[in-house]
Amino acid sequence: MKIAVDTNIFLAACLSQGSANAVIAACLRGQAIPLMGTALFNEYEDVMARTTLFQRSRLSA
Repeated sequence: MKIAVDTNIFLAACLSQGSANAVIAACLRGQAIPLMGTALFNEYEDVMARTTLFQRSRLSA
């Protein structure tokens, strides 16, 4: 299955333990193929550069 993982889903998976984690886990297990265009990639870059958002994250830089 091919899916577009919107920025809010990715961010939610980084910051919490909800259903967004299941979406990202499915991608990591190969059950879903994440698709990304230029606009979405640019949005990811913008959000990932906001260090204050990730102070509560389970992931480090």
